[in-house]
Amino acid sequence: MITVFVVIAVATALFCLAPLRRPVQRWLADTDPDAARRRLEAEKESFLRAIKDVEFEHASGKINSQDYERLKRFYTMRAAEAMAELDKLAGGQGPTTGTGAS
Repeated sequence: MITVFVVIAVATALFCLAPLRRPVQRWLADTDPDAARRRLEAEKESFLRAIKDVEFEHASGKINSQDYERLKRFYTMRAAEAMAELDKLAGGQGPTTGTGAS
């Protein structure tokens, strides 16, 4: 009876500890070389869309002028940061192509 208990305990311990013996996986590492560019493109588009939304909300009277200026400045700064990072990834070869920011 004790032998069965020991076998079950050892098997359970091995099953529970098995993930600790595997090599470390880099879950956050970019395996795709274009992942950073795509992420920055998405951020840039998101911030540009937010600027348009803020402009629309201000024009329709949903937000006041003080909030409008603060939000527009924030989103413009973040979009510019994303564009600068994209330029760095492109090797500083001018603006990136393929996105229609209108």
